[in-house]
Amino acid sequence: MAPADPPSPDPSPLWLILVLGLIAGLSVPYDLGRQDVVNINEVQRLLPALEMRERADWVVPTIDGDPYLAKPPLIHWIVGAAYWVSRSDSPLAGRGAVAVICLLVAWGVLAIGWREAGPRVGLWSAIILLSAYFFRQRAQEVEIDPVLTAAVFGLVVWQWRAVTTT
Repeated sequence: MAPADPPSPDPSPLWLILVLGLIAGLSVPYDLGRQDVVNINEVQRLLPALEMRERADWVVPTIDGDPYLAKPPLIHWIVGAAYWVSRSDSPLAGRGAVAVICLLVAWGVLAIGWREAGPRVGLWSAIILLSAYFFRQRAQEVEIDPVLTAAVFGLVVWQWRAVTTT
């Protein structure tokens, strides 16, 4: 009877992080500044942040001076912060903020998968997330979906850790 092959060692953490960084860098932010703002939903995420900053009122988002309360204000605060940090009112600044949130979710998936099931599970989970069409599409526009995804992901991880550590 032939001896079994020894199990292959897990790849180094640095290698996994570099691979994920390369994949994320190629998949999420590659087209942020090229496309015009043609989607009405994206306009409804960009304009309130501009108006909130112009009015110096970060509580009630408005469009053309009328309160816009159809969506939670977190997306407007994030886009407004991106405008302030970049010192630009361009759609690229708002899209960049949402793209960073998507990348943080992917890194979170990598970290949780890695910690709970090993490096390969973490890496493949993050790669699958980054390769999903809907995830990448939402990372290219200022949409509320990535922000809510990040919030729900954070809440689930927080609750899961609370339940498993007690």
